[in-house]
Amino acid sequence: MQPCDTLLVNIGSLATLAGDGPLLGSDLGSWQVLNGPCAIAVKDGRVLDAGTQADIESRYRAATTRDMDGALVTPGLVDCHTHPVFVGNRAEEFEMRLKGATYESIMAAGGGIASSVKKLRAADDATLDRELRLHLDLLKAHGVVALEAKSGYGLSLEHERRSLQAIERAQGYAGLTLVPTCLAAHTVPAEFKGRTDDYVALVCDEVLPAIAREKLALAADVFIERGTFSADQGRRVLKRAKELGLATHVHADQLSAGEGTRVAIECGALSADHLEYVDDATIALMAKSGTAAVLLPGSTFFLRQDHWAPARKLIDAGAPIALATDFNPGSSPTASPAFIMTLACLMLAMTPKEALACFTRNAAHVLRIGADYGSIEPGKRAAFTIWHCADVHEIPYWFGANLVRETLIV
Repeated sequence: MQPCDTLLVNIGSLATLAGDGPLLGSDLGSWQVLNGPCAIAVKDGRVLDAGTQADIESRYRAATTRDMDGALVTPGLVDCHTHPVFVGNRAEEFEMRLKGATYESIMAAGGGIASSVKKLRAADDATLDRELRLHLDLLKAHGVVALEAKSGYGLSLEHERRSLQAIERAQGYAGLTLVPTCLAAHTVPAEFKGRTDDYVALVCDEVLPAIAREKLALAADVFIERGTFSADQGRRVLKRAKELGLATHVHADQLSAGEGTRVAIECGALSADHLEYVDDATIALMAKSGTAAVLLPGSTFFLRQDHWAPARKLIDAGAPIALATDFNPGSSPTASPAFIMTLACLMLAMTPKEALACFTRNAAHVLRIGADYGSIEPGKRAAFTIWHCADVHEIPYWFGANLVRETLIV
């Protein structure tokens, strides 16, 4: 028998999502769940094998055995779009929206992202570290083992650097893997009001080169939307990021129909995120490109928007898609992938299996961490979400409930 460090036994249902690359089209929801009792063999923090308990126990002996007590076990969740470096909250804006204010009107009045920028710039590094770790604790408590961590509330070289340095210091906190992204092009800071081109020049000539040189980010992002950055300005940011060796993402077509998704495809971005207003022609282009669609229904819900991302059209076209929380203090203050899965089922016409695949294997693909995360199979990181339920379909069914029994990172 082969020795291993740990055997996880008495797994009631095991969703491995094994395989390479993203699940596309009908494959997104047609993968199989292995009925228990099942087991997983782990050695040196990696999966050795997974399957029926009878088979695994016949071939492996372990120093430690852990009883999963009939639980559903899935790959640890991957949240591929979050904004976790912020201070305080924007609860006052929630009430403003309840009284009729829009996201865009709040931004125009100096609130929104600008409010978070003021708070972050005023905070010391110890406060940034403490707040970030509180946010990471929330995400892990809801089953997340790896996440993209964006900056974007600094909007100057000094404070974007401080934000990304906080992410760097938090790398490995509670066993989590953080994939850092520089979102200096989130919006135009107050000191550049009316001078958007000058701010884009700062991002391209100073911020991104420094961040790339100091290896503080693996990617850059830009918000292409009316009132923020134009398609041409977005292209400048994306092309400069690519020249510096950074991968790219785009906030696109969230509040209005625009060119954001097409620019993402044109510039070879890893993903275009939001896509509430993406059109059919662009969906067809996306299906032929390497750019994934990251859908963020939490922000659509919280902003009370009427347009929801056309998930079914994207899936049917064969485009790679993922889901994420968009965890942030303004438009999506949720750390719950399960709730996002509920919204995906109810509002985006996705199935529970499709939603889970979008928070595991496909999300790992978006962040290019599929060699370590997104599925349970030999060689992958031993990082699992253990659920207080027996079936995958229950995850979005019990809406608003945190069914995560344990986020286990061995």
